[in-house]
Amino acid sequence: MKGLPALLLAVALIGVGMVALPQAQGVTRNPQCVQDAQDDFKDCLATCRETFQVIKDLCRNVDHDCAEDCRQQFTDCIGPSLADLETCKDACDSERDQAVADCREHHSGDPSALDDCIDAVQVQAFMCRDQCREQTQIRAQLRQCRQEFRSCIGGCPPAIP
Repeated sequence: MKGLPALLLAVALIGVGMVALPQAQGVTRNPQCVQDAQDDFKDCLATCRETFQVIKDLCRNVDHDCAEDCRQQFTDCIGPSLADLETCKDACDSERDQAVADCREHHSGDPSALDDCIDAVQVQAFMCRDQCREQTQIRAQLRQCRQEFRSCIGGCPPAIP
């Protein structure tokens, strides 16, 4: 019988410790602090990216302002193609969402059949998105933008005269 009181005491102490644990840790929610940290992170990334591009342009002996203009032209050039790609992929995702809803409706009582149905839908959605990426028109537009970017950078004056 000696073991039973010791066991009860141990269980009681563990219970008290678990109740006191959240208070002892002092965990609080502070969404503004998290948002501030996220903003700082994004600023840091932007600064690092800019520093990288300045140094890269110097390594290539390309005027940084000219290279920045070329990068902006490239961004403007690929924008419509990327928008077309996103539109195509959004259509794939909408079809997937509807097909998953149909799977849930038709196979709600059979988890195995539901899994198989959803797996097939996900494979189809992947193939659809892959076809979006492989569209000849979008690929040709992106290739043209890359060629224009290379030509633009090639036409920039040297960074160090």
